[in-house]
Amino acid sequence: MVNMEKLRMMMEEQGIELMIVSSGENIFYTSQFPSIPSVRNRGVFNQSRISNAVFVVINSKDKETFICTVGMAGVAEKHSIIKDIRFSGTGIYFERIPTEEKAVFKSDPHDCLIEVIREHGPVKRIGIEPRYVSSDLYQKLSSAFPGVEWADGQSVFSKLREIKSPEEITRIRQAVAVTVKGLKAATALIAEGTREEEILIAYKNTLLNNDCDWGTTTLGAGKNSGETYNIAGEYNLQRGDIVRFDCGAVYKGYFSDLARCYAVGEIPDRAKKLFDAIYRAEQGIVQRLEPGVKLGDLFDYGMKVVWDAGFPQYKRGNLGHSFGLVVHEPPLISEGNAQVVAPGMVFAVEAPFYIPSFAGVNAENNVVVTEKGIEIMDKDFETELKII
Repeated sequence: MVNMEKLRMMMEEQGIELMIVSSGENIFYTSQFPSIPSVRNRGVFNQSRISNAVFVVINSKDKETFICTVGMAGVAEKHSIIKDIRFSGTGIYFERIPTEEKAVFKSDPHDCLIEVIREHGPVKRIGIEPRYVSSDLYQKLSSAFPGVEWADGQSVFSKLREIKSPEEITRIRQAVAVTVKGLKAATALIAEGTREEEILIAYKNTLLNNDCDWGTTTLGAGKNSGETYNIAGEYNLQRGDIVRFDCGAVYKGYFSDLARCYAVGEIPDRAKKLFDAIYRAEQGIVQRLEPGVKLGDLFDYGMKVVWDAGFPQYKRGNLGHSFGLVVHEPPLISEGNAQVVAPGMVFAVEAPFYIPSFAGVNAENNVVVTEKGIEIMDKDFETELKII
């Protein structure tokens, strides 16, 4: 997915001669090694995250190296687009025929990384992802390379990932389409007496049957809908309940993020007023999304709509966000954000309102920005509050 030429250009702009990639999503982004939460075998994700033993090393000129334990050799050789692979040791016992034996470069993964850095040549400035480097590893790196300046390489990836490639948009579009299928299957079960978890199971099964995994799976009914991250359980739906979904399928590593609300039998007046306010704000932002618009201006517009609808106490950190390899990515539709909308950006636009003692309401569309305007990827799946 990564444009390596553009990545190297951005590294050179920041004087980064070598980049150490250690977050799961950016390892996947640069190598396609499935170190992401939605990988079909969660063991790969867990091992790469917990052990701090999977890395990608990229120099600013012409070379990339992939590092993992020899216990992941088969997965690495199958999936990694980086073919210079170095293996560290493992506690797993293997018996391989001599022609399939895998050479262990260094027994310890951190020693393996240090030696690979040395191979890339003497450098003065190395980029790292600070949140994904353990204190133990940082101490080892600092000791091994005392004259090196350590730069925040994570910001490079955040900026690079703001503009999605055509292939990334294709995957996101498919994730959105399958989320819609899942939500349609789930809403077909909404009725008095149905358990929350029955509805969630229908949603999840639809995703799995359509070559997707699940990312966010918030589903709440009645008062539970007012809990931001409610875990669907044994609550039985009752007449007058608001059922709130905030869900997203993941397709080949890429997320979607949709929200819809439904009412069981009737819509309480208070819920209707809440939903009408946030719906008008959310839809107004979607209609104003286009290249060149400031994200902070979109935020100001949406907040004013909700305030003017009779909710001056309403506060939000953002009224939408990008998404991709994770469900929340920059840029944000947030207060004071002077960044302008650009073609290739994707946004989940939303203005949720949570009242835990009563209900929660949300409407969320997934939008990709084009040269000519926008494409609402879930436009054929109505966003309005419906009675079921």
